[in-house]
Amino acid sequence: MTSDVLYAIAAQQWIMVQTTITTTTTTSLPPLQAANNLLDYSRTGHRRRPPGVPETFPFRRTSSIEGETAREAIVAVAERFPSYGYRRIKAALRRRGIVVNHKKVIRIMREEGLGVFRIKLAQALGCPPGSRPLPEYPNLLLDLDVTGPYQAWAVDITMIKLELERVFLAAILDIYTRRCVGWALGRDISDRLLLKALRRALRARAGRDLTGLVHHSDQGLVYPFERYTDLLGRKGIKISHSRRGTPYDNAFIESFFATLKCEDVYLHGYSTYESALERLWTFIEDVYNTKRLHSALGYRSPLEFEEELASGT
Repeated sequence: MTSDVLYAIAAQQWIMVQTTITTTTTTSLPPLQAANNLLDYSRTGHRRRPPGVPETFPFRRTSSIEGETAREAIVAVAERFPSYGYRRIKAALRRRGIVVNHKKVIRIMREEGLGVFRIKLAQALGCPPGSRPLPEYPNLLLDLDVTGPYQAWAVDITMIKLELERVFLAAILDIYTRRCVGWALGRDISDRLLLKALRRALRARAGRDLTGLVHHSDQGLVYPFERYTDLLGRKGIKISHSRRGTPYDNAFIESFFATLKCEDVYLHGYSTYESALERLWTFIEDVYNTKRLHSALGYRSPLEFEEELASGT
């Protein structure tokens, strides 16, 4: 049976359905039920492939993955990245060649108890007002149009609670690629902690001229350390400072810290300094920078995004 014949049969059935719907408007039967009765279909038979029509005939669109296979794929992605929502899971499956409707992803996530959760920080980190004089710098991000990597970095410090102590993480983020280019963990807030993170970032960008790069921080504890600002000056890096009362000026690094804590710190419950250092290296270097999909990057990882920029694709 050729495609022309199949299309002719389908067209003839469609004409019969339309005629039935028109002639049954004055009857008590709903039009769709009357059409099913005419074609000898069951109540939902109009949704199924007619007898004798081969699988290659485009009777209806089918998903490329169904049933338990879809469930297993969705659960596997969600277990690897517990904070992924349905959009990121759908994008991750598509990258594997698996096409699943977003409604199915949402339904399976609900049935399996998967989903995103956020824990609000109990307190903000920083010195009490007036306890330490903070130098004033302009906010260079306000007039800066970031169009590529190595143009602007965001830096900040956050506190991580362990079982018996608290530690501090300093991190530097490339605003354009979202890559964490430098980080360091310490038991106190000092210039040693910040310099270690900055030197790691400089080593990662060794051989590149960073003159003119904007180094942005909030109203926190970064710029009072002279050795830190001196190193920035020697490298030709410009210092930028958030405006007072505008925490969103440094939203990039705050988003990174929220992601880190929700997807790793709170899930694994860091206990000791050594375990925290090991977990942070795994998450930042092996997950966040290389594997985690970022919606702002078109659902690509920072490393993948940088490689595409370098190759011009």
